[in-house]
Parts: sequence; C-alpha cells; structure tokens
Amino acid sequence: MTMMLEARELHCERDERTLFRGLSFTVDAGEWVQITGGNGAGKTTLLRLLTGLARPDGGEVYWRGEPLRRVRDSYHQDLLWTGHQPGIKTRLTAQENLRFFHQDGDTAQCLEALAQAGLADMKIFPLISSQPDSSAAWRWPACGSPARPSGSSTNLLPLSM
Repeated sequence: MTMMLEARELHCERDERTLFRGLSFTVDAGEWVQITGGNGAGKTTLLRLLTGLARPDGGEVYWRGEPLRRVRDSYHQDLLWTGHQPGIKTRLTAQENLRFFHQDGDTAQCLEALAQAGLADMKIFPLISSQPDSSAAWRWPACGSPARPSGSSTNLLPLSM
C-alpha cells in the first residue's frame, strides 16, 4: 500500500551543523504528525522540507509514492497547513472568511453549522482571541476535508527532533 506522505533518509544541515540525518517515517491518510523539539532542533526546517518549500541535503520526500519534487503542484493543492498564526481575515465574519477561502467549494454544510451555532455574522477577532488553537479550522476545505481532525479517532504520529 502506498503511503500518503513518506520521508526517506532525510538529511539536513544548517550553518555547518547537522540537524538530522537518516530521518525516515510514513504518514497515512487520517494520521497526524506532531513535531516536537527544542529551539534550533530543526522542526521548522523539517516542515519546510515536507511542504516542498526547501530541498533536503539528502534523502527524499514522497507524496503518494511519487517524489515530491515531481508532483509539487498537485501536492500543494491537497496540502492543508495549520500554523501558529490563524491565516484568516480578522475583520471579516466567519461566513465571509469561509466564502473567501472556499470560493470554488461547496460551503453550504459549513454555513448551516455556523448559523446554527450563531456564529455566521460574528466577527472573527473575538472568536480567535477566545480559541486561538482552533481558529484555523475556518480554512478547512468545505468542512469535509479528510485532513480535519476526527476527535478521539485521530491517529497522532509523535516525531521528536
């Protein structure tokens, strides 16, 4: 079976210092990765490699069995990045953000959920200031993304740097 994302023997150096060598792992559909480590351990560098924003000094990242460097554009269409910044427009309502980020998608299910929760017309800023860790959820594709967390059934792959 082909893994969704695979790192094979990744090697990375920065400023003549080895951050990691021989790093290999696989992530299948429905699994999440949590990368931990101290300052300067290589967490951000690894994320840049896994998103195709940088190339490793050795090894290869694969997406659905293909080298990432060959399928980068299609990979980026499937990629959902949830960073420490919410990446949403705080001056817009939840409904306006949803429409902005999903202009080509079917947002009816999400809009209905927002309305039922009384959040559709609420500005985003009060929402993210009260729940900063979940604010990026507004960007999930049409609320039906396979990348969306699934509560207790979420599989977490811990990766220490």
